[in-house]
Amino acid sequence: MGQSITLSFPKQTVPKSVPITAILGQGSQAAVFEVRQNGTVKMQPVTVNRLERESAVISTDLATGTRIVALGVNRLHDGQRVRIQPGLGTDTAPNTEDTP
Repeated sequence: MGQSITLSFPKQTVPKSVPITAILGQGSQAAVFEVRQNGTVKMQPVTVNRLERESAVISTDLATGTRIVALGVNRLHDGQRVRIQPGLGTDTAPNTEDTP
């Protein structure tokens, strides 16, 4: 007689590189603020894998290319409206290349 088993694997997240100034520490949990299409921000938990000179390599469920706040994260709260400043890192936050 044959037997079958079902295996479940946790969803894998691909590490991404973000400016170190984008990381907000909330107790033992790190987070970034995602900029939503309606111009408001939402805090998203992340796992910091390693810190580099000016960036942090994180694991997150956020899609590559999602806009995050890079400066002033300690003054924000969920749902707050923000204004994007052209030329202040909007092309690199987060890095569109996955980090191995």
